[in-house]
Amino acid sequence: MKISKFIKIITIFAGLLYFLSCSNVVEDTASPLFSDVEPMNANATGPKTVSFTNVPSNAKYLIIFISSSAFDVDENNRIINDTIVGGNRTGLDGITRNGTTELHTYSVADGDFTNDNGYSFINDHYWVVWGLDKYLNVVCSTPRYQY
Repeated sequence: MKISKFIKIITIFAGLLYFLSCSNVVEDTASPLFSDVEPMNANATGPKTVSFTNVPSNAKYLIIFISSSAFDVDENNRIINDTIVGGNRTGLDGITRNGTTELHTYSVADGDFTNDNGYSFINDHYWVVWGLDKYLNVVCSTPRYQY
C-alpha cells in the first residue's frame, strides 16, 4: 500500500510541476490584446514552434510578434511600449494558418523580420499573434502571452 500511495504522490507532484512550467503564461486576461476583434488562440510548443487555433476565415495575414518587454495597445489598437526582437508574418518562411515552425529576428534598420529563422523564444519575453483582413484591419488576436 505504501508504494502505491508514494507513486500517486509522485504522479501528482510531477503533474503540478508540468502545469507550473507551462511556456504560455497568459498575461492579464484571456481576452484578445486588441479591442473589438475576434479571439484566437496560440500555443508555443517549442523554441521556434507556435500553433494557432480559431483563426477566422477573414484573417488573410497573420503576424506573431515577440518583445523583450511587456507591451500594450493604445486606443487606436497600436502596440505601444514594445521592444520587438523576433516573430514571423505571412509572406515569410514557416508560417501558415495553423502556426509557425520558424521564428525570425527583427531588423530595426529594415523594419521587418529577417527571414533567417534565427530567433528562438527566450524566457521572460512577451508575445501575441494577430490577423489582418485584406484591407489590413486587425480582425483577430490572442491575449498577450509570456514565455
